[in-house]
Amino acid sequence: MNHYFERLRRIQYEILSSYPFYGKLLLSLPFALNPKCKTAYTDMKHIVFDPSFIDQLDDIELKVLILHELLHCVLFHPTRQKGKIHLLYNIACDIVVNSIIYQDIPINSLGGSPFVHTFEQKEGYLYTADEIYLKLLNLNNEYENILVDNHDVWEIKCKDQQMEEDFNEILLKTYKTSKEDINKQIRKILEERYEPKMNWQEQLMDFLSYNTDQEDYSYSVRDTRFYDDTYLPSLIEEDNLFELNKIYIAIDVSGSISDEQYNEFVKEIQYQCEMMHIKGYYSFFDTKVTEPKPFDEENKIDFKQVNGYGGTSFSIIFQKTKEFFEDPPKAIIILTDGYAVFPKSVDYPVVWVINNNDITPPYGKILRMNK
Repeated sequence: MNHYFERLRRIQYEILSSYPFYGKLLLSLPFALNPKCKTAYTDMKHIVFDPSFIDQLDDIELKVLILHELLHCVLFHPTRQKGKIHLLYNIACDIVVNSIIYQDIPINSLGGSPFVHTFEQKEGYLYTADEIYLKLLNLNNEYENILVDNHDVWEIKCKDQQMEEDFNEILLKTYKTSKEDINKQIRKILEERYEPKMNWQEQLMDFLSYNTDQEDYSYSVRDTRFYDDTYLPSLIEEDNLFELNKIYIAIDVSGSISDEQYNEFVKEIQYQCEMMHIKGYYSFFDTKVTEPKPFDEENKIDFKQVNGYGGTSFSIIFQKTKEFFEDPPKAIIILTDGYAVFPKSVDYPVVWVINNNDITPPYGKILRMNK
């Protein structure tokens, strides 16, 4: 069996040389052999091959097969088939993945089967797997025999959301360090997934510059937003990076916040905290607010342990802030849809991060996520 692993590792090295982003991701997915699986599969922890199927493939086809399994993981296909017809969803996933690969490696067949990369005469990457799946529900079986690999394991082993979260952590780290090495179709998908919808930095810094203690500023550091010889107070920097301390972030988990909206909040917070080196405390709230927990660059916000889905109260945030903090936060950042009664006044600088254009808070800095 060693010669199979030697061949797989050689192809893996070729992928690392030609497609560094994919190559780095493959380091987190060890290869394995299973003579009963007939083709290949992934469980988001390994990529598994049937040795007899490897024997049928030339090096280009084997490279395509490895990328095929990897892209299923990148697109979270194994964990997204719950409640769907197994065969139709598998076909939809393969069309999308094949199309992305085809843009770099145009082949017409793999292991003797057609390498189908289009749907309704359009490239598969123009759709999501879910979009193709919904269309397949209304078609006959013309796509039935196009499967490249075996997805049966997805029904058995890939029901645990933790598997997706674990791979997502690896994927995000690789994306941040290898953006320039990514196929443009995958880059677009990952930009939509990981990049924020707005740039907080300039707006938040401007707001805080007028609402935080003077002791956090220095006249000896030039504010580079101005190009003449005028020196204005600027936030003290360490290693030329902004640091924002004592920021309190409150995240809306009320019943009006969908899972998709919550995930958008998560993406915004993760990105902005890292880019702006924000440190402070965070809570989740509906009509109650959780006790603040500290976070910084080493101790990230834990988005997994969330309870909520009730009504929404903004007043409770400001009431509890007085109880929770002896030394008040510099500012409170509230991520919400805004559907609640706003207190008449508050004692803290507040930034409202609103995910719609319908609600306008009566005070504070307002940032809209949908811009």
